[in-house]
Amino acid sequence: MRSPGFFLAPALALAVAPYHASAQPVAPPSVESAPVPAPVPLDLAIEIEGSGDLDPTLVRGAIAADLDVQVAASPQGALGALLISIVPQGVRIVYLPLEGAAVERTVALPASRDDRTRLITFIATNLVRDQASEILAGLPALPPPAAVVTAAAPAAAVTAAASAAAPAEPAVVVVPVARAAAAVVATPSAVHVPISIGMIPPLAVDRLAGRRVVVGVGIHAVAGASDGSRYASISGAIDTKHEFAAGAQIAGALVIAGRVDDGLQIGGAAALSRGPTDGGQIGGALAFSLGDLAGLQLAGAAAVTQGNTTGIQIGGAATYTRGHSEGLQLAGAGAVTGSMRGLQLAGGAAVAGRLEGVQIAGGVNVAGDVRGLQLGTINVARRMRGVQLGVVNLSEDGDGAVPIGVINYSKNGPLAVEGWVDSSRVSAVGLRHGTRYVHNLWAIGWSPDHEHVMVGAGLGVHAALVPGSLGLDVEAMHWMTDVVGGDPDKNLSQLRASVSASLGPVDVFAGAALNVHVVTDDEMQASEDFHPVAARRFTSDGGTYVTVWPMMFAGARVPLR
Repeated sequence: MRSPGFFLAPALALAVAPYHASAQPVAPPSVESAPVPAPVPLDLAIEIEGSGDLDPTLVRGAIAADLDVQVAASPQGALGALLISIVPQGVRIVYLPLEGAAVERTVALPASRDDRTRLITFIATNLVRDQASEILAGLPALPPPAAVVTAAAPAAAVTAAASAAAPAEPAVVVVPVARAAAAVVATPSAVHVPISIGMIPPLAVDRLAGRRVVVGVGIHAVAGASDGSRYASISGAIDTKHEFAAGAQIAGALVIAGRVDDGLQIGGAAALSRGPTDGGQIGGALAFSLGDLAGLQLAGAAAVTQGNTTGIQIGGAATYTRGHSEGLQLAGAGAVTGSMRGLQLAGGAAVAGRLEGVQIAGGVNVAGDVRGLQLGTINVARRMRGVQLGVVNLSEDGDGAVPIGVINYSKNGPLAVEGWVDSSRVSAVGLRHGTRYVHNLWAIGWSPDHEHVMVGAGLGVHAALVPGSLGLDVEAMHWMTDVVGGDPDKNLSQLRASVSASLGPVDVFAGAALNVHVVTDDEMQASEDFHPVAARRFTSDGGTYVTVWPMMFAGARVPLR
């Protein structure tokens, strides 16, 4: 027996056949999906000034990679702008968000270029994370893409197609968020312990308070360690403050602090600060500050500041400031600083990259650009504007220098040979060198009436009456009149004044001098050897004969540069 469906199926087919034959196939409406918007890239403007030996492109790339953002081409990005200024021995980083106040950090830079790049990246990215974390994490999601239907599709088909194409839940486009913003972890607040007493870590009262502890007053028999101290921390041997020390930090051997805030570090052997020091630092052997120092740094052997020093820095053997020193730098042997404004004093050598003030050394003074005074046995300056007082005074650019010494030389100063004759029948040749204003004169002279060679040395000053053509020279000369086979006690001193005129490659000069001749054995020798005119003679009770007379002289000078 056949089932009812066997007969029902042909009947249904015959019933719908006319409609099927006349109907045209209806194509589904043409639906085009709008392109899904690409994730919005976050960008940050990064400006770098005075990069030194750092690669600005490398620094920008490191910051952008760490924040997972792009470097903005315009002066202001979606996250604002970073202004990085490399200053002498430090960096200043300013973050300017689109909304809110600017945030600034200034720190000293390490010596290594790679370490400098890492430090700048670390500080810059943390400034941005702290200020822009809400922006990074709270950007709204983009709306779901809407369907776009062609105009040829019937309205009913549009409705059906839209219903079929609509997802069960709205599509969400995820905007990438900087991984660093999500990784920011709040540092636990420090617990304040008014008084802590202990033996050695962890046998101390403050260790019972938690992970981060700041003590008011801490006393430890052997060693103490905490995150900070407000008023005083005293330990028998070693005292360590991981973050800061305010007030007094004292230990029999070693004190260490992350930084010193309005405080004083005293270590029997050494006092160390890993950051800036504001106050004082005293070490029996070593005082060391990794950051800037404002106040007093005193050490029995060496006082060292890696940043800038404002105040007084004293070392029994050596003092060193990598950056700028302002105040007093004193060392028993050597004092060194990047630049100095004030007084630099050393028993052996004083060295400054730039000096505004006074530099005094028992041995050698060395400086780059100088405005002030150098006082030492040997004074050396690259660019001198001031007074050099010593046995030897040297400079590369001495146009503004006033050197006073036995040997004065400037690389860009005058150098000339000259010869002259005088009314006392003495002929001489000499070498002249020095600076624009002060010069040395070394000479050899002889006379037909004097049996010995004369050797003379002089120090003079020059003034340009008409620049390049007419000048005035005043010189003090001293001659040893009996050098070879004669009496070394016999000498002739002169005070000379002359006017010089430039005649092409040669300068001619003429002037007058006052002679003072001293002998100890023969009162007539001056009259016989130098034919003094209008002379006056003086005799001491000890048998010393002095003859004074005026003289005229004239000569020619050939500049060598």
